[in-house]
Amino acid sequence: MSDKLTPQPVGESRGEQRYRVYWRAHLHLSQVRTIEARVKDISGAGLGLVTAEAITVGALLPITIRLPDADDDSKLLAAQCSVRVVNVVLSGRDYRMGALWVDRSASVRQTIESWILKLRYTNSVIG
Repeated sequence: MSDKLTPQPVGESRGEQRYRVYWRAHLHLSQVRTIEARVKDISGAGLGLVTAEAITVGALLPITIRLPDADDDSKLLAAQCSVRVVNVVLSGRDYRMGALWVDRSASVRQTIESWILKLRYTNSVIG
């Protein structure tokens, strides 16, 4: 599967609108252990993830997200930052997690904000 954008807002009663995406990621559980994840939505406050393993709520984890460049989606970027897991729910065989941005460089913050603006103005916001 390729890293693709599915431009649909996710409507919920939250402080910030979330936007559905389909980006691959790696959660770094330790210096030697990494698991694959899929970023399913983003917002200015955080992101939604899907993994095959449960992660402890409250865990602070480095993550590498493979996402398209907002200006040229034929180019893939590797954005590295940290997130704090705030909820985990078993859904079928996978775990759906909500996480908040904790530590993002200025360039990662700018890339995520560019995607949010792009999604906001190319789609109607639900909720």
